Amino acid sequence: MNKKITLSQSDLSKYKISNTSSGTVIGELAYSAKQWAEDDLYENNIGYEPSEPYQYDYENDLLAHTKTNAQFSALVTKLCSPFLYMSFSEKETKDIQVGAYCALTHPDEWTRILKAYTELLKQDRTESISEDYNKALQEEVDDYYKQLHKEYLYGDRDQCGVIKEIAKYYTEDRDCGSYDKKSDEYTFEIPEAFMREELETYRGHDANTIDLNEYKSYLLGSIASASNARKAQDTALALKRKAERDALALYKKAQAEKADCARKEKLSALKI
Repeated sequence: MNKKITLSQSDLSKYKISNTSSGTVIGELAYSAKQWAEDDLYENNIGYEPSEPYQYDYENDLLAHTKTNAQFSALVTKLCSPFLYMSFSEKETKDIQVGAYCALTHPDEWTRILKAYTELLKQDRTESISEDYNKALQEEVDDYYKQLHKEYLYGDRDQCGVIKEIAKYYTEDRDCGSYDKKSDEYTFEIPEAFMREELETYRGHDANTIDLNEYKSYLLGSIASASNARKAQDTALALKRKAERDALALYKKAQAEKADCARKEKLSALKI
């Protein structure tokens, strides 16, 4: 029979388990179990964010921002294109939108304006001059991280996810854990036999009875110990890498100074 032990934010706070930026229960448990914390999930994947909205219609967006001559002229100026002073009279455009008129009557110019506009939107990402573009891209980015987080929790074809990895780390069985995302609570469902073995090792004698409160304290202590040990390792590694970078910078500086001295000696030796 399995016994349930649920860990919440208050439990982690009581044992001062706090070694990740997010501070969530699932993130702290994952970190202690030598998995990616939620911080790592975002930091390590930021370079793979969607670069633009899927199948976005840039021309429609441009047309929406060039309905009047004033809009058209202002946007062309914003783009700093060769068409800085390009504009059309009301007599020319009649009842058609200015952008549409340009696209129909000056297709080459319109193509270049569209290219410059597209590049500007991509460059500015979610802080562009187009609210529609910003919204569409932000939705793409949100969906990207939502899917990543789902795979982080529940796994994919290649990995089983941190929920199962945490359970395996602390119970030796991937199926002995579950997570409530809404409440950020993790529940261990631990076989009595395993709990008895752990308590016997912990107490140093036979465990005929299983006190869930005692085991919960033991479990939280184990998590705190594992988390702090990993933090110490990460800190030591970070300091080592910093020392290596500093040493490399000093070496490069010394080599540059040496090369500069050699160059000056060479130049000084060039007599007439």
